[in-house]
Amino acid sequence: MGNSTTSKTTRAVNMANTVRTLAGTEFANAVPVATRTNISSYATPILEISSLRNMFVNTLVQRIGFEFIHNKRYNNPLARFKKGSTPLGGIVEEIGTNPVESQGFSSDGYIRTPDGQVLTPLNRRTPDTKVLYHTINREDQYPISISRQQLQTAFVSWEKLDDFISSVMSAMYSGDTIDEFIYTKNLIDAGVTKDMLVTQTIANPTTSKDNAEKFVIAVNTTSAKMCYPSTKYNRYIEQEGAEGKAYKTWSDKDRQVIIMRADVLQSINVTVLAQAFNMTQADFRNSVVEIDEFDNPAILAVVCDESLLQIYDNLFEVSEQQNAQGLFFTYFLTHFETLSLSMLSNAVVFLDESYVKHTITATVDPVTEGYGLEVQNSGYNGETVTYKVTAVDPSKVTIAYTGLDGEPPKTVVNGGLYSFTMGNEDATIKMTIAE
Repeated sequence: MGNSTTSKTTRAVNMANTVRTLAGTEFANAVPVATRTNISSYATPILEISSLRNMFVNTLVQRIGFEFIHNKRYNNPLARFKKGSTPLGGIVEEIGTNPVESQGFSSDGYIRTPDGQVLTPLNRRTPDTKVLYHTINREDQYPISISRQQLQTAFVSWEKLDDFISSVMSAMYSGDTIDEFIYTKNLIDAGVTKDMLVTQTIANPTTSKDNAEKFVIAVNTTSAKMCYPSTKYNRYIEQEGAEGKAYKTWSDKDRQVIIMRADVLQSINVTVLAQAFNMTQADFRNSVVEIDEFDNPAILAVVCDESLLQIYDNLFEVSEQQNAQGLFFTYFLTHFETLSLSMLSNAVVFLDESYVKHTITATVDPVTEGYGLEVQNSGYNGETVTYKVTAVDPSKVTIAYTGLDGEPPKTVVNGGLYSFTMGNEDATIKMTIAE
């Protein structure tokens, strides 16, 4: 307990002096150097002079808050897939070119195609190049307010100040990071729902030792095969707008990542899995990303190239708004991101064979412009399924379900998202529009 208090005091004193250095000459002239015993002297000018208070809080939040709470905020297990930053409004272009195929050889310099066409060295050989574009699809903002009264209470001791800053800052940054984690997992869910990822069904490894051993063999086999040039582990050619031939690629072991549910990871022999990667168990852990769960309960694990998840920050900043009447500042953490799947990357999603994908039918009666239902999930039993309502006049709308576990909403809003749990049969969602 004593060590914890000492650590908090040291961290808070260091933070206070960092603020004093960064806030400028006016602040440094009015506020003394912080020591372990002078918190009152440090706090008094800040609490009494609004301009100094503004400098203190703004410097803390804008310039050093993120580093200050680094060890206390939630860490996104999937953050390793982030590829960096791209300018606001920028489009990320992903390019891949198929390996060139042999045309054969002829000593006279003339090659004939199967249909008899003669090719010479002057013929153009156009590369089979694939181009994908990834754009911003996340725009979130996280507000939190800090008042003079809160600061006054926090300045009772360095420990209290440490607790206050950690609590406020981690709340803002953790909220963002938790959402980023959820959005990233949802990419895999969407990849399964929209048939964008290769899938393989297998017995649940958590239910028996035999199943666990078979699961390890399946993962090892898939990982090994991904090392060789193949078109089997991406679905580029099956997507709308795909051009040319199926995309042939490979993923060396050091580029492969395994995303695995916690319960699955705990049920398997990690040592055996690590041996297939020619790694120690400790090193192999760096290739495994453990997560809690997916929205689709059928998803057990994913073996993929590290390029599968295309995640870029487009805007990440903190801005503030002062409310002079209420004597508080509201800070806004704004985060715009591009989150997407690469159709040019190898990936196999392992699905629990005990789950069945059912059909979800969405109907609107009568069909009317400005009214609609958009189902955003796949229909595996036990899955949380989300649908979006479009209704220019929501008061005219009623929603009914069949084959679903959950109550339909009694009222809806235009653009609203609603969810239910998928049952063990095909389901329908029906929107009825009153005359």
